[in-house]
Amino acid sequence: VSWTNQRFTPRRDYDLVLDVRTNLERWAPALGSGTTKVLHCDTAHHAFHNQAQRERLRRLQARRGIRLAPHRLLPANRAIEAADCATVLGNAFTIETWAAAAPPHTAIVRVPVSCPWTYPWPDGKDFAAANRRWIWIGSDGFVHKGLDLVLEAFAKLPGFELYVCGPMWREPAFERAFYRELHRSPSIHTLGWVDPASTRFAELARGAIGIVFPSSSEGGGVSALVGLHAGLVPLVTRESSIDLVPGLGPYLGAAEPEEIRERVHALSARRAGDVAAQARLAWEHVRARHTRDAFARRWREVAEALIEGRAGELAEPAARRPSV
Repeated sequence: VSWTNQRFTPRRDYDLVLDVRTNLERWAPALGSGTTKVLHCDTAHHAFHNQAQRERLRRLQARRGIRLAPHRLLPANRAIEAADCATVLGNAFTIETWAAAAPPHTAIVRVPVSCPWTYPWPDGKDFAAANRRWIWIGSDGFVHKGLDLVLEAFAKLPGFELYVCGPMWREPAFERAFYRELHRSPSIHTLGWVDPASTRFAELARGAIGIVFPSSSEGGGVSALVGLHAGLVPLVTRESSIDLVPGLGPYLGAAEPEEIRERVHALSARRAGDVAAQARLAWEHVRARHTRDAFARRWREVAEALIEGRAGELAEPAARRPSV
């Protein structure tokens, strides 16, 4: 049943039902007590996600006087309250947003998101020559994903370059508001959408030092993971929903343009060998955890636990339950 199918209603008994997004709340009354109900969470909880985007829009208006409409807000629903188990693709941040809304009996299980694009380690890369070039890559929802903050940061970073890989045509109001940064700044190169599977992206990554992705809320952070797979150093928020293991951090804080500039300058001042070691650490981390094979192994483990009624054994500790 497609997650967009709003008409289907269960009419017989099921052992297990798995849904993404919004149907589980509607189906729950028709399911028997013996049905295990699973919610697959591919975003942060809608209350956090939507509020985070509205806050970014408010900050943009306060900084620049630019008013933009919200883009792709998530529909409100109570599916998590009907679930016996929730599988979460993101990091501890993402889990916390769901734990805040979940009943105590709901097991929240992490299944690290799969990244379908992987690359060999870039042997021979000149990290010293690359240390002033950065990449932002993402789909639409540009303010939500922090592109406005990145553009403002790099517009005032002489000697540094930013390559923007995103479908500008999907948000014409954003493109108009940031036309000068996107198309008139000598340090910013707006490329449009670049396929991560293409030779073009691999060449871009080989000539750059890092991926900058200060998103306000993600459910898996694949845009940032693409960069790590390509051997780039991450400059991301915790809300980008990827793990920064020791040696890869720290996360950005509020991700104001000045903070981004400071972190870019700091990285460029480091020894090329140290930056290469950090990039290698990032590459090894995602190769071990965020691939199709790793995803398949974890999902098999979770599926077996669900069938055997022991999903609670795989649950993440909900150490913090922030208000959403």
